[in-house]
Amino acid sequence: MFSAHKAQKSIERNFTIITTQMIPISTEMMISTAMLFYLYGPLFSGIYIVNNVVYYKYTIKKTEMRKKYIYVQHATYKKGDAVISEALQNFFVVKNFLAEDFQGQKYRSVMTSYTESFGGRQRTLDQINLGQKSILTTGLITTLVTATYY
Repeated sequence: MFSAHKAQKSIERNFTIITTQMIPISTEMMISTAMLFYLYGPLFSGIYIVNNVVYYKYTIKKTEMRKKYIYVQHATYKKGDAVISEALQNFFVVKNFLAEDFQGQKYRSVMTSYTESFGGRQRTLDQINLGQKSILTTGLITTLVTATYY
């Protein structure tokens, strides 16, 4: 059942993102583009716009991919917590029926899944950082090369 509280929190989160991220970024981009256009012409402002659009699209795409790994990691963590809680609650029953190996294997499989999801999470973070640096460096080099011939 969908609750009004969840809807309210979702709307609040969206407004927070708009006011703390989208408006300042858009304002900065418009002011910078206008200044570059006024001072250096359309070529430099065009390079700036293209560079920023590629940067933001790349960041959003990789962040969405990263969220999947984070979701899997949180779900696996909860599953592992449930498994270990169950094992501890049934400690004496597990000991009496010699099921320690079974419970250990169950927990190890959850932890293996957790570490794999952590590796994916770290890998996507590295991809985001490397990609962002590459995009900004390419934009800077393009601007400098254009400035030498302009």
